[in-house]
Amino acid sequence: MSARILVVADDPSLQGLLSHSGRAEGHDVLVSTTGSDGLRRWSSDRPDLIVLDAVLPDVDGFTLVERIRSAEGSGAHVPIIMLGAAGDVGTRVRGLRAGADDFLAKPIHPQELAARMRGLLARFGSRAKVTARSTRGQVLGYHGAKGGVGATTVAINSAIGLARACGRKVALVDANLQFGDHRGRAY
Repeated sequence: MSARILVVADDPSLQGLLSHSGRAEGHDVLVSTTGSDGLRRWSSDRPDLIVLDAVLPDVDGFTLVERIRSAEGSGAHVPIIMLGAAGDVGTRVRGLRAGADDFLAKPIHPQELAARMRGLLARFGSRAKVTARSTRGQVLGYHGAKGGVGATTVAINSAIGLARACGRKVALVDANLQFGDHRGRAY
């Protein structure tokens, strides 16, 4: 599933690596070069994932993460991967305490970045998965070998469970014209 990824980095080679990795995974990549522009793009474009450098001009990555976390609503959470110096444990801890979900040390390997992006998108989900709904339905059939084995009960309970789990309407049709118990209710 394609996701919208915001890359916030001022180094052109890092921008290229991050953009290429995101596009290679089939995602839509937006690029920002400063922390303040990254905050503006987060607010206006609502990305599914943010990958940002800890060192940025104007607003650094730590402050940017803190501002995003404080501006997010209670139900919203955009996953953030922060990038920083390889040997500096203090920078990693500071990034995670600021609210980053993951921290990668530079230099970054594209396969590791892709795996971390996939993991965070799977854990937090992308808005595209939630908003895009298929218009196609699915037909499930329940048939009892003889009357009185509970096929109608199983069908009704399945319809109720699917409606609750999927948050969509479910139509139940009892096609047994002679002994059908169901009266055509939508769940």
